[in-house]
Amino acid sequence: MKKVSMEITYRERVFDRLTTSGWFYIHIFVDGQFAGQLEFRSFSPEPETGYVHLIYLKPNFRGSGLAPKVQDYIVSILSKAGCLRAVLSVSRTNHRALTFYKRHGWEFVRKNPKHDETDFYQLWLRT
Repeated sequence: MKKVSMEITYRERVFDRLTTSGWFYIHIFVDGQFAGQLEFRSFSPEPETGYVHLIYLKPNFRGSGLAPKVQDYIVSILSKAGCLRAVLSVSRTNHRALTFYKRHGWEFVRKNPKHDETDFYQLWLRT
């Protein structure tokens, strides 16, 4: 049996999603330097709710004031798409992310039943 690389599987999934309306894959650049990546969508099983799959900032851009701008960007896109809230799942051990989310309006919703160490958080969007 041929072993399939996770990178190829991820790449194929991204390309497939890019053909579906409501998916957003954004690379963040600051002064020409790659600073991070966003992955989110303007739909989910819950009505008027977007889902944030990934907010990643390279370590040298963390704490620089970029994260609130990134959140504002996501809020803007999801609000324009008709979402009233956003949901994400975050690891309980990711203290830096949890601190940011709590300071910036994200609220605990429930434990993630699919992953023992993560919880769902929600953010009500400005409309």
